[in-house]
Amino acid sequence: MKEGFIEAKKAIQLGSRVNPTNINDYASVEVEDLINQIPKDAITQYVQSMIQPIIAYDRENEGELLKTLETYLFSRGRIEDAARALFVHRNTVKFRLSRIEDLLGVDLKSRDIAFKLQFSIKAAKLLLHD
Repeated sequence: MKEGFIEAKKAIQLGSRVNPTNINDYASVEVEDLINQIPKDAITQYVQSMIQPIIAYDRENEGELLKTLETYLFSRGRIEDAARALFVHRNTVKFRLSRIEDLLGVDLKSRDIAFKLQFSIKAAKLLLHD
């Protein structure tokens, strides 16, 4: 019972930072809990090494690259699904993904890269809400 209480408490704390509009159970914020246990400076450095170029690009150009990347990854690499979720044409998503690949120097079709980018985006959201 003690373990369940601890998990519920973490779900409330992390859920309010990650997805404040939903009721979260521990399983839905488990990755964020793991990220939260890594020293903040290590996470900050990792996020910067992975996605800082697109964060900077978005800031300078009022762009949507990070949102596009997150949506694309959440859509399991399906451009049509990402375009639908973003309310843009599929060619817009393709263009943005090409720009992301150029800025980051990665191949978004790589599962390893996709995992690292998803992890970085989750970590960045936690850092923003600290």
